[in-house]
Amino acid sequence: MQKYIFLLSLFLFACKKDDNDPRILTRQQPSKITKYVYDTAISTESKAFDISLYYNFEKERYDSIRFGQSRSFVFDYTRFASDYIAKADYSDISNAYDQLFFDIQNNVLQKYTTTGSPATDSTLLQYDSIGRINKLQYYTASSFLNFTIKYNYKYDTIFFFFFFEDASCRITDTILLTGKRFNSQLPYLLLLNFYTKCNVSISTGLLYALPISTYNYYIPRKVINGEIVVTYSYTADIKGRLASLTTSSVNISTLKIISQERFVFEY
Repeated sequence: MQKYIFLLSLFLFACKKDDNDPRILTRQQPSKITKYVYDTAISTESKAFDISLYYNFEKERYDSIRFGQSRSFVFDYTRFASDYIAKADYSDISNAYDQLFFDIQNNVLQKYTTTGSPATDSTLLQYDSIGRINKLQYYTASSFLNFTIKYNYKYDTIFFFFFFEDASCRITDTILLTGKRFNSQLPYLLLLNFYTKCNVSISTGLLYALPISTYNYYIPRKVINGEIVVTYSYTADIKGRLASLTTSSVNISTLKIISQERFVFEY
């Protein structure tokens, strides 16, 4: 039962008490995340997508998570108590769903599977002894799209190794960190989904919306891969929570801006 409670704190519990006044609840998990992309050709920013998270404070769990206006994931916790699996039914396609598999011994998300349109795929996540992700493997029906990411932590640096299983593209990025940390309720994989030379990213889904472990990750400030440099900038709200994150990817040889993305967090 105690392990079940710990897991609830990772996946379902979205608030913590304010240190200055225990009567006040300060939500740490965002209620909405909006991604904007900047078109350098026309100097215009436009919305790419938004994620709305609907939390049931009475039951202390998420009822649903909505992506834009097209799809909501409606949670079914029938197997959570026995198998530690949360099922997320699609609102727009019957009999289609995702599943989240948890490792309750280590309080981490271990596997994420998609069963529906356009294909069935799975993402496996591995962690080190203190709960930091050190490997992510993505598998889908089209094997040429399968890829692996490895994270190697060295002091204030993460060495990020990415490669497709068919060896069509391999990269090594160096992620430089600040001395500050994210709170553990933020979706870390979304925040670390920066531009790479392989031009691929994790598919937009629940991995973009939810935390993956209880570890408080250090905040990135820069990513370096040869002539490609990605810089991070942040703003905070009046309660010290992350309000926005902007990444700017530049080719420092040509000074050309490759991409610019901004994430806005509401609570």
